[in-house]
Amino acid sequence: MIWTTVKSLDLRLFARILAAFSAVGIGYLSLVPSGDSAAAYLLFLESIAQIVFGDASQVDKVGHFLAYAVLGGLSAFGVRMVGEPAMVLAILALALGVYGGVLEMLQGFFPERVSSLADWFANMLGVAAGFAFAETI
Repeated sequence: MIWTTVKSLDLRLFARILAAFSAVGIGYLSLVPSGDSAAAYLLFLESIAQIVFGDASQVDKVGHFLAYAVLGGLSAFGVRMVGEPAMVLAILALALGVYGGVLEMLQGFFPERVSSLADWFANMLGVAAGFAFAETI
């Protein structure tokens, strides 16, 4: 019993660390000019966009959704404890929403970047999906 609790706490700490790195990575990738170095990754996302939206040009929305689903899932799993109030998750969701919104607004000030309300909406759907997934594990 004690070993299971220790392993669970270690796993949650690891999830929080990964969430922090994910947030930094998302921030960096949101603000630097896009390059050709991610061509294979973009091809994968274009395939998903074609299937989901019927339009491969919506690749950006798929990328936002997946990035924030990972961030939301890791964050929710990292803070969720048995008996912890739902208010903590609500505050976390709000913080991730504000983070995504601020990054979207900042993109308007960087070359080759465009602010988009639709991107922010994809971010929030990703957070919700990540939270939902974290609740299942």
